[in-house]
Amino acid sequence: MTKDYVIGQNNSLPWKIKAEMQHFTNLTKHHTVLMGRKTFESIGSPLKERHNVVLTRNQQWAEKNKIKYPQLEITKNWKETVSKFFNKDEQLFIIGGKEIFYQTYCFADKLYISMIKENYPGNVKLDLFSQMIKNFELVEKNEFLHFTVEIYQKKPFKN
Repeated sequence: MTKDYVIGQNNSLPWKIKAEMQHFTNLTKHHTVLMGRKTFESIGSPLKERHNVVLTRNQQWAEKNKIKYPQLEITKNWKETVSKFFNKDEQLFIIGGKEIFYQTYCFADKLYISMIKENYPGNVKLDLFSQMIKNFELVEKNEFLHFTVEIYQKKPFKN
């Protein structure tokens, strides 16, 4: 995400930063990734070495892609998928898009955010990011040449 909250441009990432993609791969490898149909379409195929779950209400698309990618889990209920990870050691990574981030961030224990140092144009923004992180605290920052990884931990609940 850029400092202007850009996360997408015409259904793809506006930047091509090899080190950032490698970081994402290393972080999510051997875990479950949950994404929306448009995010999946922008990637083009299931991510290797991960359990891919795609959220869609489009039954025709689901049937077609379940045949094409039998290893893909397709659901129309994100709550069911997210609830499988409550009180478990296994991590679930929500990888997009915008609406799925907005629907699920409050269930997260941690947020891993790649902050892109350069500005990029985009038509998809996480405008509510500052609201999203109100119940999280920044616990770690890792600097790279073209981006910074910020890790947020959910604040303990106070009565």
